[in-house]
Amino acid sequence: MVDRLLTQRQDFAQNYANDREQYQLLVMAALYIAIKMTERVAFGSHLFAELSQGMYSVEDIEMTELAILTGLGWRIYAPSSTSMAHDILSMILPKVVLTEETQDYLLEETAFQVEFAVRDHYLSSQRRSTIAVAAIVNACEH
Repeated sequence: MVDRLLTQRQDFAQNYANDREQYQLLVMAALYIAIKMTERVAFGSHLFAELSQGMYSVEDIEMTELAILTGLGWRIYAPSSTSMAHDILSMILPKVVLTEETQDYLLEETAFQVEFAVRDHYLSSQRRSTIAVAAIVNACEH
């Protein structure tokens, strides 16, 4: 979220990238958002204020959270190739008769293929869904 925000919005880049304390606040607020979106355990901004050891208030964290959300147009969930591949496989595997060993291999090989794709500059510029499907196809061919 921080990388996307700073590369898409020059106003944020100027305000946060050049000031260490503001950048730290931005990262803490992004972590707070990420945890709220992905974890089952809920905790409030007061915990992050406490973690900052008095450096930031609850209001600072919540205002920065809102700035991130509005700055990204509320589009904060950018699924990775790995999560897309997992979602695709979770829809396909129940409908296919495979041994548990084969399913495990397919999952592991797909994860390896996706992680390996990060090393290739050309592949890093491709859509995440394309990488996910290609990884699944490569794993199936093995």
